[in-house]
Amino acid sequence: MDKRIVTFMLYDGLHLVDVAGPAEAMRHAGGYHLQYTSVDGGPARAQCGLSLAAELPIADVARPSDLLVPGGDGIETAMQNPAILRPVARWLVDHPQSRVISICSGALLLAEAGVLNGRSATTHWCRADQVHRNWPQVDWRLNQIHVHDGPVWTSAGVTSGIDLALAMIRQDHDAQTALAVARQMLVPVQRGGGQDQYAKLLEAQYSTTERLAPLIRAVTASPGHNWHLNSMADFAALTPRTLSRQFQRDLGVSPARFVERVRTDWAGNALAGGAAPHQVAAAAGFGDLQRMDRAFQRHHDCTSRAWLRRFGTAK
Repeated sequence: MDKRIVTFMLYDGLHLVDVAGPAEAMRHAGGYHLQYTSVDGGPARAQCGLSLAAELPIADVARPSDLLVPGGDGIETAMQNPAILRPVARWLVDHPQSRVISICSGALLLAEAGVLNGRSATTHWCRADQVHRNWPQVDWRLNQIHVHDGPVWTSAGVTSGIDLALAMIRQDHDAQTALAVARQMLVPVQRGGGQDQYAKLLEAQYSTTERLAPLIRAVTASPGHNWHLNSMADFAALTPRTLSRQFQRDLGVSPARFVERVRTDWAGNALAGGAAPHQVAAAAGFGDLQRMDRAFQRHHDCTSRAWLRRFGTAK
């Protein structure tokens, strides 16, 4: 089949991972022709200092082609450049049957160009005040890792560009191809939850509480272990009451709720990879499907079966 063209928009101050992450995922998948453009066809310097070579000016991009706009510290300057805004604003008109994609703060440029008007979109959580204030006509869904609204795809930030690319690969090819790419890149085929939940998990993993950090690592490494309040307290060498108080203080959840969250995320990835639901329920520490379904309802507003229908490897 013909390869789908994806054009990466380069500008000074872009975030390198916003380009490299999706590009590597698409390269592993195959079926894509990746090309790199800038306003004048000249090189762009990423915010880390690396210089990236463009292949052609944006006006010379052949049609049809998807357009991917990365984020980065230079996005504010890029948003003020009419030579960038004009072609982005007209992209879906000038490139029928194509898509416009943003990674992280690249969504701000799409919003400024009017591409997101009346659409749902996401961007990095730290931009919440800015985007709600400046572009109220956009339905911002900042707790989602990525959002797909018609031909417009947006992702939350940095590594979530890989999540978005995997979702696109699944749509363009099939779930098995997306799974193969995820395995090759050693990333989850589908992350559950939203930005705030991942922020809390990272907060836990990098907790400054010396006694709590080893427990967090142990739970995330072995979610199927028989974790309960007393065993977790023994592991952390704390009383159950002190452990509960520290979890509430640092994460805003109880120890049991945190364990259930970790187990649900682990189970979601296992289901997406094709594992049998009853085996996943046992391995994740839920014991049976009914308990796993109740946990999925609490954390994802759907049953594990609904999760499997959405993200499983079967077409």
